[in-house]
Amino acid sequence: MSILSPVMLWFLALIPALLLLHLLKPKPKQMEVANLFLWQELLKERGGNITFKRLTNNLPLWLQILIILLLSLALTQPVWTRLAQQRGDVIVIMDISASMNVKTQTGTRFELAQQQAADLIDRLDSRQNVMVIAAGYDAAVASAWTDDHAAAKQAIRDLKATDAPARLEQSLFLAASFLHPNQDDTMHLFTDGADRKLRELVSAYPQLTLALISGGEKNLGITKFEFRQSFAAANQYEIMAAVKNFSAAPLSAPLRLFIDRKQVFETSVALEAGEEDVVIAPYSGVMSGIAKIELDVDDDFDADNRAYLALNATKDLWVLLASKGNFFIERLLEAYPNILVTRLEAIEPATWQEQVRRHDIAIVDRMNIPETTSGNLLLIEAYSPSIPIRKTGEVEFPIVTNWDRHSPLLANADPRNTRIEQASVVESDPSAQAVIESPETPLMMSYDGNGLRAVFLGFDIERSDLPIKVAFPVIMSNLLNWLNPQKLTASTLYATAGTPFPIYLSPDTTEFATRIPGGKSVKHAVTASPFLFTDTNQVGIYDIIEGGKTRYFTVNLVNEDESNIIPPPYDFSNQPRAAASVETAPTQQPLWMWLVMAALLTLMGEWFSWLKVG
Repeated sequence: MSILSPVMLWFLALIPALLLLHLLKPKPKQMEVANLFLWQELLKERGGNITFKRLTNNLPLWLQILIILLLSLALTQPVWTRLAQQRGDVIVIMDISASMNVKTQTGTRFELAQQQAADLIDRLDSRQNVMVIAAGYDAAVASAWTDDHAAAKQAIRDLKATDAPARLEQSLFLAASFLHPNQDDTMHLFTDGADRKLRELVSAYPQLTLALISGGEKNLGITKFEFRQSFAAANQYEIMAAVKNFSAAPLSAPLRLFIDRKQVFETSVALEAGEEDVVIAPYSGVMSGIAKIELDVDDDFDADNRAYLALNATKDLWVLLASKGNFFIERLLEAYPNILVTRLEAIEPATWQEQVRRHDIAIVDRMNIPETTSGNLLLIEAYSPSIPIRKTGEVEFPIVTNWDRHSPLLANADPRNTRIEQASVVESDPSAQAVIESPETPLMMSYDGNGLRAVFLGFDIERSDLPIKVAFPVIMSNLLNWLNPQKLTASTLYATAGTPFPIYLSPDTTEFATRIPGGKSVKHAVTASPFLFTDTNQVGIYDIIEGGKTRYFTVNLVNEDESNIIPPPYDFSNQPRAAASVETAPTQQPLWMWLVMAALLTLMGEWFSWLKVG
């Protein structure tokens, strides 16, 4: 046994003070008596040291001394050091991927995993801490370290499997960061083995114990769903769907296509084990609304039996053209049937921001514009205090020597050999990115930040041969699409489950709302456009509510690893595993509470003694 605060032994100095207090007695009172022989006989019987005998026969005094002794020892924080079993803490990692929704004879795989995880926690020592991590597309701590095992089990019960794949590598990395370096902590992963990297992940973490959840073998799933425009006519489309049999036996099912809840196509697919078929069907009409393809099959996995597409037809694109005249730009804009142009020959600073707000894109040709807080701008030798690009000089006949081949502004376009009579020499902040460069100056730059998206051309296109090159309409189309996507061409708006979806918003939008499948609506403050929406863990149709209008995008699984519900056989018998034995280590057991309880019992005894004497 040892004490942690020996300085507290100074409280034992109260014992002499207590003795002194008991030695003090009242001054004797003189009384006249007839004879002293009786008192003399009494003194002979008791002896001469009356004071000492009075102390030794004083039971309350001894009890009070014992109380001081016990409390002084308690204040020193005595501990008893002994060898005790040392158990590490436990991290429970729950796979919440789509394949965990596979139905088995006794419930879904995830329900079985929840039960096994709860059984594991029930077997733990009450002193072991538990953490719960949800392993989805993104890793998240569902329950921090706690010794409240009931709370940890409740956190596991509150988890739900998603329709998205899981990235187990991220989850295991997160879990490993919480392991205590000097303890025998362990990680327990409850998964069905759909992640094909599982074998190497298990070998990378010797602290990991794997619990494989099996059950459910029948699945026919949609692995691809796309629309594409036909080359024959503008309103002709082809629908393509890929269906695969992930079962060990042949399966067949009807395949139906609906557009805005109206069935437009039906066929039947019959596939052998492991076989895949691609179905292509023609479609004529307006490309708008919600397309849904569905397999009418009773299998063990529902998430891949249907897929959705939000069909987005071309929309009117309002362009504000501030120019004193530019033949090539005007002719190009007229070639787009859905581009509506508002022309300005002069800029009024007082109304400029409002005019930009009312248009999808503003093209400014050789005019300086006032400060602009938001909008999509194409600046042709035009400058604004809001765009960090400044003119410092001019250069004659600059030569294109470098360009960003990965920029969407130059997709399918080659700007080399472009002849330019004169260009502005500019300097810029790092936030403005050079797209086309000459040795003297950037010739095209892009800027995206603070509510502004802009493309800067540092030369007058009428004093170059760019308008007569094949690349000109391609580059201009790229510019317009980058400044305001999803309006020039028909498209399908969807994301794969778990991946962020970019939502493009009007420049004047400060707040909008989304509604996930099932009716839950959430408001969002606009911080940037596009706004990256990340809550895409559920397959279905999502609403975007902006300015009182609603549009849609969809989320699909289309993931063969998740649809392949029969994982490959795993044999981890030869993998190094964490030691299962329980080690012993010195443990300090505090004793102060026992001493305080003994002091309280002694105090009660002293009180009873006082009552008896009284």
